[in-house]
Amino acid sequence: MDVCRIGKTWPEVKEKKRLAENRDNGLRLLVVCTLNQCEKDTDDYDDDDDDDDDDDDVPLLSIRRPTLYHLRGVRGATCDSVNPVTEPEISALRTRHQSRTFELPELSACEATNLIGFDTKNLQVCPPVEVTSGCSLRDLEYRTVDGSCNSLMNPDWGKSFTPPKRYLPAQYQDGIAAPRTLSVTGRELLSARYISHYVATKMPTPATHSAMVMAFGQYIDHDFTGFPVIKLNDSDTQCCMKDLDESMFVENGGPCFPIKIEDDEDFFKGRKCMEFVRSNAAMDEHNEYLNDEDFFKGRKCMEFVRSNAAMDEHNEYLSRLKTGKNNMLPDGGKTNCKIVDPSTDYCLFAGDHRVNVFVGLGIFHTIFHRFHNQMVDRLAVINPHWDPEKLYQESRKINAAIHQHTTYTEYLPAILNDDHLDKYRLRPGSYKYDPDLNPSMANSFSTAAFRFGHSQVNDYLKVGNDQIKTETTLMRPHLVLTRFDEVAYGLAVQPADVVDQFFSESMTDRLFEQNRTRRDGLDLVSLNIQRGRDHGLPPYNAFRKFCGLPAVTSFQSSVLQPNNRLDHVYIHVDDIDLFIGGVVERPLPGTILGPTFSCLVAQQFHDIKFGDRFFYETTHIREGFTEAQLTAIKSIKLSNIICATTGVTKIQPNIMHLADFRN
Repeated sequence: MDVCRIGKTWPEVKEKKRLAENRDNGLRLLVVCTLNQCEKDTDDYDDDDDDDDDDDDVPLLSIRRPTLYHLRGVRGATCDSVNPVTEPEISALRTRHQSRTFELPELSACEATNLIGFDTKNLQVCPPVEVTSGCSLRDLEYRTVDGSCNSLMNPDWGKSFTPPKRYLPAQYQDGIAAPRTLSVTGRELLSARYISHYVATKMPTPATHSAMVMAFGQYIDHDFTGFPVIKLNDSDTQCCMKDLDESMFVENGGPCFPIKIEDDEDFFKGRKCMEFVRSNAAMDEHNEYLNDEDFFKGRKCMEFVRSNAAMDEHNEYLSRLKTGKNNMLPDGGKTNCKIVDPSTDYCLFAGDHRVNVFVGLGIFHTIFHRFHNQMVDRLAVINPHWDPEKLYQESRKINAAIHQHTTYTEYLPAILNDDHLDKYRLRPGSYKYDPDLNPSMANSFSTAAFRFGHSQVNDYLKVGNDQIKTETTLMRPHLVLTRFDEVAYGLAVQPADVVDQFFSESMTDRLFEQNRTRRDGLDLVSLNIQRGRDHGLPPYNAFRKFCGLPAVTSFQSSVLQPNNRLDHVYIHVDDIDLFIGGVVERPLPGTILGPTFSCLVAQQFHDIKFGDRFFYETTHIREGFTEAQLTAIKSIKLSNIICATTGVTKIQPNIMHLADFRN
């Protein structure tokens, strides 16, 4: 286990010296040192060290304006026809190559290219960059907050509040919108709670992965996915009320699809149903329901559309995110979570409203929030002429790249085996943007496959020397606000549970419980099953065929866990719900997932990678980074970020795995 001196960067005097020496080479950012570099004493880098090879000590991340350097690779440009998108680059170029002051004379784009050694004579004219209606020139360089304009030809691909894509056609009961409720035999499917209660039993088994793999997985899941449910008069719909009007129920076209609780239920004894409201239906620009393949919306976590009013709301939202005190997330009031101690607690405010659901979410939101702010502060010192928006966008761009890098190089290898990493080209170095590939979330991924992490949740959380029941921390940010470092470290040293049919009681019986005696909580496994039926997901066997796998023909199939009890809750193997089938599969060698979930997860991350114009490995300098910048980004691990943003003093290099002699 390596030692990490928190917040350790190069001495200020050394940084200033380095910046002065390298100003002509571009605007630069000092990145967080690696764990091994964190161990080095700063005395090794005092101001008396004048060796010429100092630049080899630590990677520097250049923050050059990308579109300017893109000129070096533009064909068909002449002095009179250089794309106007490059004009804003001129002042930065002038700063680096001439005056070294910030009182700059005008400089044409053509003169700018000559300054960096690019001969513009005798070149053919090229057409200007085509921008699809609704996308601005700024959208060429930076991601929008709602995901729009990533694809310039299909600007709604990957955008929030758009329908998820489907790998298979929907299977609604009526072929249009009604949830799947009948077996292939024509008999009624059993209740989602009945299935959960029999199959998702409580016998969790520790894994060799740390709880970080569960917490980080939930964090990125909330970045990707979310399904808004139907609300009536802007208020939450209650479906288990007595004497509820019959028109409210799904069989009559209403939003209520409550989960039936059987009379012989032992845990929720006396309760008749569990609340469940259908997802919002997706509509087209004419407010007409889309066809049965695209019936439900998805990816709501960034709740903004590109209208003026919404952008005003967006700017206000971002302003609030910048106002946190004591290096914590901003105060979101005291009504959207549960307050344990009024003197210290408040509901966390973040880019996703679900930040208070689990302490791991609060930890990762805060860590990346702090890391972003550190970059803003450093860039402001290096580039005092940058306005706040420029500082924000460049820091956001770097943070997003590091986030992608750690996801693909640390998280995915922890959940997928080598065969799937290779088959779906998920390793570094294979990126080439495919403008015809839709990176949007697949319904099967969001609604079933990527919910495997619910099986990894422990009954208890390790916080310092305490073991705290998980259900007592849900929707309660108290531990994040009062014991932040202990929670972060605990996630790294506590094992996650293996992915299987066994779930923590905090997930199946006591989710968001208000009163322990009344047992008024929810069952997350039931909710997952019901949401799949709500969305018209085809059953488990259909997705096995999609993945090129043979269909399961018996409940005792060798690809399934033994003693799975599926024959107690399903009439036919073709009735098995995708979520249940996925967690009951035996894991493949070298991974925590079975073949079906491995396929669906790998396919989705393949689509995200190759369908993302801004993926961090792009060689297009306008959207991406130089080779030196990319090398610096690739040197960073999640352990570095924790080292730089928390008070944790020791942590294993690969935080997805428990510390051992190899880690």
